[in-house]
Amino acid sequence: MSKKERLTGHAEEETTLVSQIYHENSKLYPCNLPLFSKINFFNNSLEGRDLVERAGKVYPCAFRTDLPEPKDIDMSIAEAIFDRKSSSRFNGHQLTLEEAATLLKYGNGTTHFAKEKGLYRRAIPSGGALYPTEVYLLPLDMPELEVGAYHYEPRKHRLAKFEERASEPTLAKACTTDLALPTASAAIVITACFERQQVKYEERAYRFSLLECGHLCQNILLMAAALGLGALPVGGFMDDFVNDYLQLDGTTESAIYVILVGGIKE
Repeated sequence: MSKKERLTGHAEEETTLVSQIYHENSKLYPCNLPLFSKINFFNNSLEGRDLVERAGKVYPCAFRTDLPEPKDIDMSIAEAIFDRKSSSRFNGHQLTLEEAATLLKYGNGTTHFAKEKGLYRRAIPSGGALYPTEVYLLPLDMPELEVGAYHYEPRKHRLAKFEERASEPTLAKACTTDLALPTASAAIVITACFERQQVKYEERAYRFSLLECGHLCQNILLMAAALGLGALPVGGFMDDFVNDYLQLDGTTESAIYVILVGGIKE
């Protein structure tokens, strides 16, 4: 008998959250490891290697903007960790293209080419190197970029513009952070393409995708601190507004994080 039942004398109805059911069904046990035998097949198959090599979306008809090289960072990782804090409002600083390039490159950019595997590696760990994460830049007050939606291409370190409409009306409806948005200079949206990892990890892929979004978000937050910028990670937003604006179905690919960026308000 639960504590509530003892105090009230009424039986408590048992409720199970969908997340609890998913978590239980995506656990690994010795008995279900044989079901993951296809993982080894995946690693050695031509189809599997092709999926790894092509990880990432491409907008063929989009207008592209080459990004500058990221800024040199003098701050140590320890200093960035201790300086990082969520900013509830900003000071109106206009984000430069160089600052945006630095956030994107160190957030989800390619870091090196692994010769032994013939694959490009990124700034985050990823299950099976499938990189289900995608990053979108939404300028709010950036003189060097017109309003709209831009997809970041990690290998080319460039932006692909695929949406002309301003993002601010959508973010204003979607986000519950009404103080930060009016003074932010840009929003960075992190999404997860679940199917990209499900081909290998099935049910457990959802866990891996969310973990990776967290890795990526922290990279961006630490780089914002190193650049002397403020950043606010927003998880509380209405998914459908953001997904519709980014032309996502919300099922195979969905927005997970919105990060507002701007100058730090003292």
